[in-house]
Amino acid sequence: MRGMTGFGRGEVTVGEVRLVVDVRTVNHKGLDLKVRLPRELAAQEHAVVRAVRGALQRGRVDVTCELETRGATRAAVDVEAVSDVVREVRRLAAALGASPGLHEGDVLRAALQLRCASPVNEDLEAALLEAVGRALTAVDAARAHEGAALERILDERLNAIARLARELAARAQQAPDRAAERLHARLAALRAELDPLALAQEIAILADRLDVTEELERLVMHVALGRELVHGAEASGRKLDFLCQELLREANTAGSKLQDAQATRLVVELKSEIERLREQAQNVE
Repeated sequence: MRGMTGFGRGEVTVGEVRLVVDVRTVNHKGLDLKVRLPRELAAQEHAVVRAVRGALQRGRVDVTCELETRGATRAAVDVEAVSDVVREVRRLAAALGASPGLHEGDVLRAALQLRCASPVNEDLEAALLEAVGRALTAVDAARAHEGAALERILDERLNAIARLARELAARAQQAPDRAAERLHARLAALRAELDPLALAQEIAILADRLDVTEELERLVMHVALGRELVHGAEASGRKLDFLCQELLREANTAGSKLQDAQATRLVVELKSEIERLREQAQNVE
Protein backbone atom coordinates (compact mmCIF):
# COMPACT_ATOMS: atom_id res chain seq x y z
CA MET A 1 0.00 0.00 0.00
CA ARG A 2 1.17 3.50 -0.83
CA GLY A 3 -0.02 6.91 0.20
CA MET A 4 -0.28 9.92 -2.09
CA THR A 5 1.91 12.43 -0.26
CA GLY A 6 5.58 12.55 -1.10
CA PHE A 7 8.55 14.58 -2.28
CA GLY A 8 11.54 13.54 -4.34
CA ARG A 9 14.53 15.27 -5.91
CA GLY A 10 16.74 14.08 -8.72
CA GLU A 11 20.00 15.76 -9.71
CA VAL A 12 22.13 15.01 -12.76
CA THR A 13 25.13 16.89 -14.12
CA VAL A 14 26.11 16.87 -17.81
CA GLY A 15 29.27 18.79 -18.55
CA GLU A 16 28.75 22.34 -17.29
CA VAL A 17 24.98 21.88 -16.93
CA ARG A 18 23.29 20.73 -13.72
CA LEU A 19 19.67 19.51 -13.78
CA VAL A 20 17.57 19.53 -10.62
CA VAL A 21 14.11 17.92 -10.80
CA ASP A 22 11.64 18.15 -7.90
CA VAL A 23 8.47 16.04 -7.75
CA ARG A 24 5.80 16.85 -5.16
CA THR A 25 2.61 14.82 -4.73
CA VAL A 26 -0.52 15.29 -2.59
CA ASN A 27 -3.97 13.71 -2.44
CA HIS A 28 -6.30 13.74 -5.43
CA LYS A 29 -9.05 11.49 -6.76
CA GLY A 30 -7.24 10.93 -10.05
CA LEU A 31 -3.84 11.82 -11.51
CA ASP A 32 -3.57 15.60 -11.86
CA LEU A 33 -0.15 16.30 -13.38
CA LYS A 34 1.61 19.62 -13.92
CA VAL A 35 5.07 19.82 -15.49
CA ARG A 36 7.24 22.95 -15.51
CA LEU A 37 10.40 22.74 -17.61
CA PRO A 38 13.00 25.31 -18.69
CA ARG A 39 12.47 26.74 -22.15
CA GLU A 40 15.47 24.77 -23.39
CA LEU A 41 13.80 21.45 -22.45
CA ALA A 42 10.17 22.28 -23.22
CA ALA A 43 10.10 19.73 -26.05
CA GLN A 44 10.65 16.94 -23.51
CA GLU A 45 7.41 17.56 -21.62
CA HIS A 46 5.61 14.59 -23.20
CA ALA A 47 8.48 12.25 -22.27
CA VAL A 48 8.35 13.49 -18.67
CA VAL A 49 4.57 13.02 -18.56
CA ARG A 50 4.95 9.43 -19.79
CA ALA A 51 7.54 8.70 -17.11
CA VAL A 52 5.34 10.08 -14.33
CA ARG A 53 2.22 8.27 -15.55
CA GLY A 54 4.18 5.05 -15.64
CA ALA A 55 5.17 5.45 -11.99
CA LEU A 56 2.12 7.05 -10.30
CA GLN A 57 -1.58 6.29 -10.56
CA ARG A 58 -3.24 8.87 -8.31
CA GLY A 59 -2.47 12.23 -6.75
CA ARG A 60 -1.87 15.84 -7.65
CA VAL A 61 1.70 15.83 -8.99
CA ASP A 62 3.91 18.87 -9.58
CA VAL A 63 7.13 18.35 -11.52
CA THR A 64 9.58 21.24 -11.73
CA CYS A 65 13.00 21.32 -13.34
CA GLU A 66 15.80 23.84 -12.97
CA LEU A 67 18.71 24.02 -15.36
CA GLU A 68 21.90 25.59 -14.03
CA THR A 69 25.07 26.34 -15.95
CA ARG A 70 28.27 26.25 -13.89
CA GLY A 71 30.25 29.47 -13.77
CA ALA A 72 27.46 31.49 -15.36
CA THR A 73 28.13 35.23 -14.98
CA ARG A 74 26.59 38.43 -16.22
CA ALA A 75 28.77 38.08 -19.32
CA ALA A 76 26.53 35.18 -20.31
CA VAL A 77 24.17 37.72 -21.91
CA ASP A 78 24.72 37.84 -25.67
CA VAL A 79 24.98 41.61 -26.16
CA GLU A 80 25.23 41.33 -29.94
CA ALA A 81 22.07 39.24 -30.13
CA VAL A 82 20.16 41.75 -28.01
CA SER A 83 21.44 44.59 -30.23
CA ASP A 84 20.20 42.73 -33.31
CA VAL A 85 16.74 42.43 -31.75
CA VAL A 86 16.61 46.16 -30.91
CA ARG A 87 17.76 47.12 -34.44
CA GLU A 88 15.17 44.82 -36.00
CA VAL A 89 12.38 46.32 -33.88
CA ARG A 90 13.42 49.83 -34.90
CA ARG A 91 13.63 48.84 -38.56
CA LEU A 92 10.13 47.38 -38.51
CA ALA A 93 8.78 50.46 -36.69
CA ALA A 94 10.35 52.75 -39.31
CA ALA A 95 8.95 50.64 -42.16
CA LEU A 96 5.47 50.83 -40.66
CA GLY A 97 5.74 54.49 -39.75
CA ALA A 98 5.27 53.77 -36.05
CA SER A 99 7.29 54.53 -32.97
CA PRO A 100 8.98 51.42 -31.47
CA GLY A 101 8.47 52.70 -27.92
CA LEU A 102 11.46 50.75 -26.55
CA HIS A 103 12.26 51.09 -22.85
CA GLU A 104 14.91 49.67 -20.56
CA GLY A 105 12.47 46.98 -19.42
CA ASP A 106 11.97 45.80 -23.00
CA VAL A 107 15.71 45.50 -23.50
CA LEU A 108 16.05 43.63 -20.18
CA ARG A 109 13.39 41.09 -21.17
CA ALA A 110 15.07 40.52 -24.53
CA ALA A 111 18.42 40.04 -22.79
CA LEU A 112 17.02 37.48 -20.37
CA GLN A 113 15.33 35.53 -23.16
CA LEU A 114 18.47 35.50 -25.27
CA ARG A 115 20.81 34.59 -22.42
CA CYS A 116 23.47 32.23 -23.61
CA ALA A 117 22.95 28.63 -22.57
CA SER A 118 24.53 25.32 -23.33
CA PRO A 119 23.00 23.82 -26.45
CA VAL A 120 20.38 21.16 -25.78
CA ASN A 121 21.58 17.80 -27.01
CA GLU A 122 20.65 14.16 -26.60
CA ASP A 123 22.82 13.83 -23.49
CA LEU A 124 20.93 16.64 -21.78
CA GLU A 125 17.57 15.17 -22.76
CA ALA A 126 18.60 11.77 -21.40
CA ALA A 127 19.84 13.45 -18.22
CA LEU A 128 16.44 15.07 -17.73
CA LEU A 129 14.68 11.69 -17.79
CA GLU A 130 17.33 10.24 -15.48
CA ALA A 131 16.75 13.08 -13.00
CA VAL A 132 12.99 12.56 -13.24
CA GLY A 133 13.49 8.85 -12.58
CA ARG A 134 15.58 9.55 -9.47
CA ALA A 135 12.98 11.99 -8.17
CA LEU A 136 10.19 9.47 -8.75
CA THR A 137 12.17 6.79 -6.90
CA ALA A 138 12.41 9.10 -3.88
CA VAL A 139 8.69 9.91 -4.13
CA ASP A 140 7.86 6.21 -4.25
CA ALA A 141 9.87 5.60 -1.06
CA ALA A 142 8.06 8.45 0.71
CA ARG A 143 4.65 7.21 -0.41
CA ALA A 144 5.52 3.66 0.68
CA HIS A 145 6.46 4.97 4.14
CA GLU A 146 3.14 6.80 4.36
CA GLY A 147 1.37 3.68 3.11
CA ALA A 148 2.77 1.58 5.96
CA ALA A 149 1.30 4.03 8.47
CA LEU A 150 -2.01 4.11 6.61
CA GLU A 151 -2.14 0.31 6.64
CA ARG A 152 -2.07 0.27 10.43
CA ILE A 153 -4.71 3.01 10.69
CA LEU A 154 -7.05 1.32 8.20
CA ASP A 155 -6.68 -1.99 10.05
CA GLU A 156 -7.77 -0.25 13.26
CA ARG A 157 -10.80 1.27 11.55
CA LEU A 158 -11.84 -2.06 10.00
CA ASN A 159 -11.46 -3.81 13.37
CA ALA A 160 -13.67 -1.18 14.98
CA ILE A 161 -16.31 -1.61 12.27
CA ALA A 162 -16.25 -5.40 12.73
CA ARG A 163 -16.61 -5.03 16.50
CA LEU A 164 -19.60 -2.68 16.19
CA ALA A 165 -21.21 -5.01 13.65
CA ARG A 166 -20.98 -7.85 16.18
CA GLU A 167 -22.47 -5.70 18.93
CA LEU A 168 -25.27 -4.63 16.59
CA ALA A 169 -25.97 -8.25 15.66
CA ALA A 170 -26.28 -9.18 19.34
CA ARG A 171 -28.64 -6.26 19.89
CA ALA A 172 -30.66 -7.17 16.80
CA GLN A 173 -31.29 -10.70 18.09
CA GLN A 174 -33.27 -9.20 20.96
CA ALA A 175 -35.25 -6.79 18.75
CA PRO A 176 -38.24 -9.13 18.05
CA ASP A 177 -38.72 -9.87 21.77
CA ARG A 178 -38.60 -6.17 22.62
CA ALA A 179 -41.07 -5.41 19.85
CA ALA A 180 -43.43 -8.11 21.14
CA GLU A 181 -43.20 -6.67 24.65
CA ARG A 182 -44.06 -3.21 23.36
CA LEU A 183 -47.03 -4.61 21.42
CA HIS A 184 -48.37 -6.44 24.47
CA ALA A 185 -47.94 -3.30 26.58
CA ARG A 186 -49.79 -1.22 23.99
CA LEU A 187 -52.67 -3.68 23.87
CA ALA A 188 -52.83 -3.77 27.64
CA ALA A 189 -52.93 0.00 27.83
CA LEU A 190 -55.79 0.03 25.36
CA ARG A 191 -57.44 -2.86 27.23
CA ALA A 192 -57.77 -4.55 23.89
CA GLU A 193 -57.62 -8.23 23.21
CA LEU A 194 -56.29 -9.78 20.04
CA ASP A 195 -56.76 -13.28 18.75
CA PRO A 196 -53.65 -15.31 19.68
CA LEU A 197 -53.13 -16.35 16.05
CA ALA A 198 -53.48 -12.79 14.83
CA LEU A 199 -51.11 -11.62 17.56
CA ALA A 200 -48.56 -14.26 16.55
CA GLN A 201 -48.82 -13.15 12.91
CA GLU A 202 -48.34 -9.51 13.90
CA ILE A 203 -45.26 -10.38 15.94
CA ALA A 204 -43.87 -12.41 13.01
CA ILE A 205 -44.34 -9.41 10.70
CA LEU A 206 -42.55 -7.17 13.20
CA ALA A 207 -39.69 -9.65 13.50
CA ASP A 208 -39.30 -9.71 9.71
CA ARG A 209 -39.21 -5.92 9.54
CA LEU A 210 -36.56 -5.80 12.26
CA ASP A 211 -34.36 -8.50 10.70
CA VAL A 212 -30.97 -7.02 9.78
CA THR A 213 -29.15 -10.32 9.33
CA GLU A 214 -28.54 -9.73 5.63
CA GLU A 215 -27.20 -6.22 6.17
CA LEU A 216 -24.84 -7.30 8.94
CA GLU A 217 -23.60 -10.29 6.92
CA ARG A 218 -22.75 -7.94 4.05
CA LEU A 219 -21.00 -5.63 6.49
CA VAL A 220 -18.80 -8.52 7.61
CA MET A 221 -18.09 -9.45 3.97
CA HIS A 222 -17.14 -5.85 3.16
CA VAL A 223 -14.78 -5.72 6.14
CA ALA A 224 -13.07 -8.91 4.93
CA LEU A 225 -12.69 -7.42 1.45
CA GLY A 226 -11.33 -4.23 3.00
CA ARG A 227 -8.60 -6.19 4.76
CA GLU A 228 -7.65 -7.84 1.46
CA LEU A 229 -7.39 -4.43 -0.21
CA VAL A 230 -5.36 -2.95 2.65
CA HIS A 231 -2.82 -5.77 2.60
CA GLY A 232 -2.80 -6.32 -1.17
CA ALA A 233 0.02 -5.30 -3.49
CA GLU A 234 -2.10 -3.33 -5.97
CA ALA A 235 -3.18 0.30 -5.71
CA SER A 236 -6.47 0.12 -3.82
CA GLY A 237 -7.50 3.70 -3.05
CA ARG A 238 -10.42 3.83 -5.49
CA LYS A 239 -11.70 0.41 -4.44
CA LEU A 240 -11.53 1.34 -0.77
CA ASP A 241 -13.47 4.52 -1.47
CA PHE A 242 -16.21 2.52 -3.20
CA LEU A 243 -16.18 -0.05 -0.38
CA CYS A 244 -16.82 2.70 2.17
CA GLN A 245 -19.93 3.72 0.23
CA GLU A 246 -21.20 0.13 0.42
CA LEU A 247 -20.45 -0.09 4.16
CA LEU A 248 -22.35 3.13 4.76
CA ARG A 249 -25.31 1.87 2.73
CA GLU A 250 -25.61 -1.28 4.88
CA ALA A 251 -25.27 0.74 8.10
CA ASN A 252 -28.02 3.13 7.01
CA THR A 253 -30.35 0.25 6.12
CA ALA A 254 -29.73 -1.47 9.45
CA GLY A 255 -30.31 1.81 11.29
CA SER A 256 -33.63 2.37 9.56
CA LYS A 257 -34.85 -1.07 10.73
CA LEU A 258 -33.64 -1.01 14.32
CA GLN A 259 -35.34 1.76 16.23
CA ASP A 260 -34.39 1.34 19.90
CA ALA A 261 -31.96 3.80 21.52
CA GLN A 262 -29.11 1.34 22.08
CA ALA A 263 -29.20 0.12 18.48
CA THR A 264 -29.31 3.72 17.26
CA ARG A 265 -26.22 4.54 19.31
CA LEU A 266 -24.37 1.58 17.82
CA VAL A 267 -25.37 2.58 14.28
CA VAL A 268 -24.16 6.15 14.88
CA GLU A 269 -20.80 4.83 16.10
CA LEU A 270 -20.64 2.45 13.15
CA LYS A 271 -21.25 5.24 10.64
CA SER A 272 -18.67 7.39 12.40
CA GLU A 273 -16.04 4.64 12.03
CA ILE A 274 -16.94 4.16 8.37
CA GLU A 275 -16.49 7.89 7.79
CA ARG A 276 -13.07 7.74 9.46
CA LEU A 277 -12.18 4.83 7.21
CA ARG A 278 -13.32 6.79 4.16
CA GLU A 279 -11.25 9.84 5.16
CA GLN A 280 -8.11 7.71 5.44
CA ALA A 281 -8.90 5.89 2.19
CA GLN A 282 -8.65 9.28 0.45
CA ASN A 283 -4.93 9.17 1.22
CA VAL A 284 -4.34 5.80 -0.44
CA GLU A 285 -3.00 5.60 -3.99
